[in-house]
Amino acid sequence: EDTLEQMYQKFMAEKKPHLKEKTYNEYQRMWKKNIKPVFGNKKLSQINVETIKRFHKKFDDKIYYANRCVVFMKGMFNHFIKEGIYKGINPVLGVKLNKEEARVRYLEHAELERFFKALSEIDESVSRNAILMLLYTGVRKSNVLCMKWSEVDLDSKIWLIPRTKTGKNLTIALADSAVDLLKDIKSDNPDEKYVFPSTTSSSGHLVDIKRVWTTIKNK
Repeated sequence: EDTLEQMYQKFMAEKKPHLKEKTYNEYQRMWKKNIKPVFGNKKLSQINVETIKRFHKKFDDKIYYANRCVVFMKGMFNHFIKEGIYKGINPVLGVKLNKEEARVRYLEHAELERFFKALSEIDESVSRNAILMLLYTGVRKSNVLCMKWSEVDLDSKIWLIPRTKTGKNLTIALADSAVDLLKDIKSDNPDEKYVFPSTTSSSGHLVDIKRVWTTIKNK
């Protein structure tokens, strides 16, 4: 029976082509610093829920990191079970993860000024306007990018979003800033079907803003 160290090496060799470099390096770091010293020389059958619970409890002052390590081990055992290497039940299933609170990062006033300055310098007006609409409405990105003029009533300041993630229609009351932006867009492109059109996507509307967003963050 192989040790977890031997199985880890096989696991990472198979997964590396499918992992982002950042994720791969994070797995390597967790393994070398935390998991290997405790479990590296143990055979799979020697690792049980109690030993993993004790391992998890060691990180009481680092609840997020403790969860990441245990979830990584869970993924390894799921892989071993799927491949028929390990016949037992995943021992990590009996470990209760630490309760995590969402970490919120707010922009400070000076950062907001730099953000809007960088946004104003973007030449690609469609993406720039889409980002502004995201800020003005707080609506999901997927809904904003496929926004249609037929869904918008500028006089009533209403946007009716059909088929949201819940399967229901959603009515959004538009702030004046959003209405002003939409009027400007409409005056420049009065005959468009979509508020944020694209000539390169098969859908006819903007489908991604990652490149522009990355440029803004870098600036």
